[in-house]
Amino acid sequence: MLSKALRQVEEAQLEELVTKQDLINPETRIDAKLVAFEAKIIKWIVGLAVALFSALIAILLKLP
Repeated sequence: MLSKALRQVEEAQLEELVTKQDLINPETRIDAKLVAFEAKIIKWIVGLAVALFSALIAILLKLP
């Protein structure tokens, strides 16, 4: 159990390490993070739109 937790901590720390290439060209790492963040935001927007549309349809179907 403890070794699994330590392994997860080590993996998280390894993901945050900066390579020499990152120091030479930091824009690529930043761009990659922005693309991932934009994808998450788009998923949230689409999910909220579907939820709002479903709620609207449900309300309209309940009206006499």
